[in-house]
Amino acid sequence: RHDRMVQSAITSGNVRRAYLKGLGEARGCNPPATPQHKPPAPIPVVDPGMPPPVEGFKPRFPIKN
Repeated sequence: RHDRMVQSAITSGNVRRAYLKGLGEARGCNPPATPQHKPPAPIPVVDPGMPPPVEGFKPRFPIKN
């Protein structure tokens, strides 16, 4: 019984959040009040011991010298 109550609360929270995001978007609010429709750009990871990658080729796994 408790599990059903918890699941119901989680679902209700998700529905409420989606509703409020839609209201914020309809009223022209800025993020985070509105959903961001495109994912943020990934942060480039730079290892100081590795040379910069060659354009057009990037290994799938780290290379040990």
